[in-house]
Amino acid sequence: MGLSEKVIDSARVFVLCALTLIAPAVWALEDNPFRNARKGDWAEYTITRYSKLFGGRKEMGSSTEKREVTEVTDTSVTVTIVAEKGQRNSSYKSVFDLRTAYTPIMPIKDGKKVVVAEKARGHERVLVEDALKVEADWREVVATATRDGKKIEHTLKIWTSYDIPMGIVKVEQETEDQVIVVTVKAFGFGTK
Repeated sequence: MGLSEKVIDSARVFVLCALTLIAPAVWALEDNPFRNARKGDWAEYTITRYSKLFGGRKEMGSSTEKREVTEVTDTSVTVTIVAEKGQRNSSYKSVFDLRTAYTPIMPIKDGKKVVVAEKARGHERVLVEDALKVEADWREVVATATRDGKKIEHTLKIWTSYDIPMGIVKVEQETEDQVIVVTVKAFGFGTK
């Protein structure tokens, strides 16, 4: 695995965590977007990676990820995630506890101390599916951690909406040397 592939893979883990895990109440939404989830709800995302290493913003590749609600109980929602990158596919499940506050932010999951600070917030319409615009709230945060003695800073801007399954409309993550953009490209609803 070359250096650029390692950078992409570590960044992918970061974004996947941002989309799937629950963090302390730095950003607890008033209501959990999974509270009204139905089996069969789904959202498909495009993940595009850009390098900033050689000046400018050069695209390094993209992948897709489909998330589907596969089980709903009174206390939790299980989401199956299928990620596709070229000919490689991976699948895993994530369980969301409906009894806890929901937040889409969990920047690093390796036991390191992470400091997350809100930078800004707002509301805007985000283009989805080429023509559909979704009303979304956004928050921009800076997550800082230390890994192998080096300070790592990630800036995340995350758009959320209760109008789509999973709640995540768009994520932009930026570090010193790369940018990752995750955008919902399609979604649908299951049945109760």
